[in-house]
Amino acid sequence: MVLSDGLMFGLARNRPGTVQSVHNNRRFPRSLVKKHGQAIVDTIQRGAERPEWAWPMVVGRRTPNSRVLAVAVAACDWLAEDLGFGRQFLVPDETLSDLVIQRPSSLADVEQRLGWRAPRVALSV
Repeated sequence: MVLSDGLMFGLARNRPGTVQSVHNNRRFPRSLVKKHGQAIVDTIQRGAERPEWAWPMVVGRRTPNSRVLAVAVAACDWLAEDLGFGRQFLVPDETLSDLVIQRPSSLADVEQRLGWRAPRVALSV
């Protein structure tokens, strides 16, 4: 079963602590609550307990970082096509997002974060 983005954001925002509180949400499919209600509550609880440093880094839509990421994706698409690789293989989305959110302080920082990909990317740029 697939839940809408709005319903998922609502769960994240409200953090229901009991199966009953999930059940009280009229938008939530009853069959899903019946089958997986406790697992949903447990998952929300585990997520809420994660320290901030363990939160996933996400580039927000329509932000300055999203525009930087779009340019980086376009450049990597071009580079990957030129090299005969898929872009995700050359520079995965997660790595690009990380480079945009936590800007590198030096070329050595970029090379460290790209790992084994760094020489291939650097030779092509």
